[in-house]
Amino acid sequence: MTTVNFDAELDPWCQVDLADARLLFGYAVSHVETGGLAWTRSSPVRRYEIRTGLVITSSGRRYQLGRRIGCLDLPDQEAKVAFALLIGPDLGVSFGDLVGPKIREGEAADWLRACKISRHIGTQPPPLDGAAINEFLRQHEATYRQVRGWTGPT
Repeated sequence: MTTVNFDAELDPWCQVDLADARLLFGYAVSHVETGGLAWTRSSPVRRYEIRTGLVITSSGRRYQLGRRIGCLDLPDQEAKVAFALLIGPDLGVSFGDLVGPKIREGEAADWLRACKISRHIGTQPPPLDGAAINEFLRQHEATYRQVRGWTGPT
């Protein structure tokens, strides 16, 4: 029996077929480079191994896949915002068309970062509100950097 060493796990995940590539979009339960605990997209898929549940991407990343969902069945606002930011441009769809006009793109990117930070440090994320997001990042970013073992300027 072959042992598979995964560098990342997506659960849930969906497949995104572009004109020139197939990508994965999903919640990274773990990820060797990013630390996981956030929605992410893969580089183009190079190989699927159905028997082992392994997907290898063009970056060489080895993904283990959990529950498959449809791209239209994303579970919450965070997933939809991440999809709009990470996949929308490849689909030629504007951010506003995917999530609505009330959410500003730059604010949404900061909110996603705050959501990830909150999971790593064990606290609640801020609401999707510019002032609350900025205050959250001001209060918690240094702790997150310590938890992740990062040094140097932000």
